[in-house]
Amino acid sequence: MSGRKPELKDFRKVSQSIERAAEWLQDAERHLELARREERDDHAESVAHSSKAVEFSAKSLLVLAGWEFPRSHEIGIGLERVWQSLSGTDADVVSKGKRHIARVGWLSDVVAPLQSISEYGFAGKSPTRLVNEGDAITFRSYGAEAVGIAQSALNGVKDGSLKLS
Repeated sequence: MSGRKPELKDFRKVSQSIERAAEWLQDAERHLELARREERDDHAESVAHSSKAVEFSAKSLLVLAGWEFPRSHEIGIGLERVWQSLSGTDADVVSKGKRHIARVGWLSDVVAPLQSISEYGFAGKSPTRLVNEGDAITFRSYGAEAVGIAQSALNGVKDGSLKLS
């Protein structure tokens, strides 16, 4: 990506894949569990894992809807493609799903730069001096929210109540 933030044009339509979406979601869940384990002891590590849980949830949604994403942590803009393609039999469920998918996109782009800080530090300070327990708790809640949204979308596609075109 040569350092620039992805744009909608950087997301290419490909075949939808429930299996690959489930794999991305499984990785998101694994990082969420690692974040939980580190939450009280290594706050920076917990934030890094929570950020990955959000990012991998977003990637799960993109794959589920059949969108190839660029090599970047900041892929939230691509979730516009996902929520725009969402349909289903219950208008309220679809409306809520669209809002939630857009939120995962927003969370993905919000946490991406903070993932880097939690791994490498900022302004000459190590991550352990910058990230606190409150950050770890907040980020884990973001990760859990993103995983839950991606899991709901995956379940809806599997049971036929949601469609992604």
